[in-house]
Amino acid sequence: METILGLIALLFLIAGGISLFFLLAIQPIWGIVDVAISKEHSGGTKAAVILLTLLLLGPIMTFFYACFSSPSRIFRRLTVAAFVILLISAGVVIGLAIAAPAVRKKFNLPVTAVNQKSGALSFAST
Repeated sequence: METILGLIALLFLIAGGISLFFLLAIQPIWGIVDVAISKEHSGGTKAAVILLTLLLLGPIMTFFYACFSSPSRIFRRLTVAAFVILLISAGVVIGLAIAAPAVRKKFNLPVTAVNQKSGALSFAST
């Protein structure tokens, strides 16, 4: 059972890692190029986004630019999809880690038991 949980967690870790790589490495560069070649933004807007990205906020600035200001629909959709995949992957990996008996034992988490007759969960105190 732990092997299956480990493989599932590994798949979600890989998906989350790819999403994180996109959000931290590719998306900021794409955001700078997107705002620089955009015909919809003025020179001041372009300068502000590029300077804030390079000097101050990095991926955070380009994340908000991609979600709210970018004229590129594919850039917006990929950014939101990568963020959602990252959140789901993190939640699943944390949930699977908590569900694994070895992790529960290491962190002294209560072990759950299912009553066979009623199907109710009960928590044993440690």
